[in-house]
Amino acid sequence: MKLKTCVAGIALLVAMAAAYGVAAAPAQADCVNSQYWNIASQYHSPGEGHSCAQFHTYVSECVLSTFGGGYSTIRAFTSTAGGTWTNSALIDYNVTFEFYVADDKVGVQNNHSNTIWVNSLHNDTCI
Repeated sequence: MKLKTCVAGIALLVAMAAAYGVAAAPAQADCVNSQYWNIASQYHSPGEGHSCAQFHTYVSECVLSTFGGGYSTIRAFTSTAGGTWTNSALIDYNVTFEFYVADDKVGVQNNHSNTIWVNSLHNDTCI
């Protein structure tokens, strides 16, 4: 009897782990890698950028970023779903920039010559 209970318990844990893995996949596909920094929170090589789908129910999209390397600006951009940039701007450290757009994605790019840590988010309410 104890062996059956143990086997059933292990089977339940395996099933729960599999269900959790399936449930977690859509969040990763939506570019969310933390609860706050929803574009990126990672190292960016020179020229590397990351973007996420915009919130299409609003006429503007706000971008905020903090980053390392001793730099005071980073490049924010909007793009089509295929990756063609439609607008860009240098934004200051920890200052919100607002794009008035109807494009598919918004993101940030390391426009410097060193690899730097970048935290970036987008939202529909400018802070």
